[in-house]
Amino acid sequence: MELGLDASWLAAAARARLMLAIGAGLGANLLLFLGLLLVVRRRSPPEPEAQPTLKVGALEIFEDQKHVRLFGEPVRLSPKQFAFLRLLASAPGRVFSDREILREVWPDSQYANSKDVKQYGYLVRQRLGKVRPGAEGMIVTVPGFGYKLIPPEQAGLTER
Repeated sequence: MELGLDASWLAAAARARLMLAIGAGLGANLLLFLGLLLVVRRRSPPEPEAQPTLKVGALEIFEDQKHVRLFGEPVRLSPKQFAFLRLLASAPGRVFSDREILREVWPDSQYANSKDVKQYGYLVRQRLGKVRPGAEGMIVTVPGFGYKLIPPEQAGLTER
């Protein structure tokens, strides 16, 4: 034998009492409480800022967040552009050949070639230059050998 009780009337009565209480002046106290809660949340200490994975002078690369900043300003990059810049920044001043860049940036592509490397070098230069005029000079083409990254300070860029 099964015995079932319907307690939905109890929940409805509780909701009705709550609405009456709010209408009777407790609503103002509730709003005050919620306002104080928001103020306390705003004053809570900020989350610790992520540390860059790679730092080349004023160029910061955040591997986990897939984010790049130059002099504190964000640099918008596509995933391949990010990989290209990250590779060059992994060893500033070192010349990476087209073959090394292809192997690291396009590991699964049998169709990528030196034209892709040249195009991405151009695109990353343009993105850096949008953030700071003259930053294009950070990526240097070494004719017959490949590409290298020089620190912003060596490219003649300084904090404004």
